[in-house]
Amino acid sequence: MWATTFAFQPWHSALELKRYNSRFLHEFSRIQTLEGVERTPMNQYDSIIAPIIEWLKAKNVQVSFGCCVDDVIMDEQSGRLTAKQISYKKNDKMEIVTLSPSDLVFIQNGSMTDASSVGSWKKPAIQKGIEDAKSFKIWEKLASRHEQMGNPKSFTKNITESLWQSFTVTMKNPALFKAFTDYQMNEPGTGALMTFKDSNWLMSIVIAYQPHFVGQDKDTQVMWGYGLCPNKIGNYVNKRMIDCTGEEIFYELCQHCRIAPELVHDVINIPCIMPFITAQFMPRLQQDRPLPVPKNAVNFGFISQFVEIPNDVVFTVEFSVRAAQTAVYKLCGLKKKVPKVNRHDHNVYWLVKALKKAFVGGSGTKIEKQRKQKKCGICKLALLAGVGAGIAYLIQNK
Repeated sequence: MWATTFAFQPWHSALELKRYNSRFLHEFSRIQTLEGVERTPMNQYDSIIAPIIEWLKAKNVQVSFGCCVDDVIMDEQSGRLTAKQISYKKNDKMEIVTLSPSDLVFIQNGSMTDASSVGSWKKPAIQKGIEDAKSFKIWEKLASRHEQMGNPKSFTKNITESLWQSFTVTMKNPALFKAFTDYQMNEPGTGALMTFKDSNWLMSIVIAYQPHFVGQDKDTQVMWGYGLCPNKIGNYVNKRMIDCTGEEIFYELCQHCRIAPELVHDVINIPCIMPFITAQFMPRLQQDRPLPVPKNAVNFGFISQFVEIPNDVVFTVEFSVRAAQTAVYKLCGLKKKVPKVNRHDHNVYWLVKALKKAFVGGSGTKIEKQRKQKKCGICKLALLAGVGAGIAYLIQNK
């Protein structure tokens, strides 16, 4: 459940798993349905990013696309760092922006989707590496020259442990789409992700509410999926997932869902390899992630999933928002408080509900009874330890 819901792998950071356990304790009693997950009406770009861009433009903010930042040069005086120059490439030409101490710079130090690559129905995606990871390269340059900039190599040195592969299925075939929704037994947009637990690739799919994109034709249906173990050979396709075309990945999916061959037409599937999609979960030292605004920074800050925010969990929209708020509020001198991280693991109500779920189970259905019979002593022990720590904290700070 922790792997398929949050993309954790056995080699990932125990600290990050502990933070997730504490942060989402209030969701533990209904984790099998993901009922508490907030969903946007459409995809997150059309629902969040596009409206923000339009709002900024209305405020006369100049947004430059087609630019690739190469470096940010700092001026160090008396132990204080001031961003003084940005070098970037546009139309294959290097450009320079000269900064003053009053100019503010917000740097994305690393990105989960850095160096992503897409394939097609007939071609596999070609895996890229750190040399193609533009935002990580900027961070590496800064960290090599200055202290308090963190250590990006802790997150990028082992791509095989941070990589997984997604795919997007687009069809003009209502019967085929209905076959998938019937198999999932949820109306589009109402259910959680569905994982094929016996899949060698550990595949999952999500069938979103339709339309999923602005401008999507009424006769077009879209769904999305991913595999957490793309370096393994498939159950039905004798190839690693990362070596497969979109057609081969879709064939594997259809076999798991028992889709009749005659239904497979008017459909395409686009695979995407993301080398750093769970890099933020990699084991690290405390100093490997910089603060949103380093202590010696004058006019710059970091906004990404690779900054340090106590008790908060990465791989969430909320983390990105809180990181940006922290950097902007501090550098702009705003007397506004960043919303605190709710400590549900310090709330007796949620502690009791989590314990009941772990040891008693759910509604008593046949499925729940089967789950209760499974051996999960280690999970229960870990949860019990977390609950005990929460209760101890409450007593100590009464």
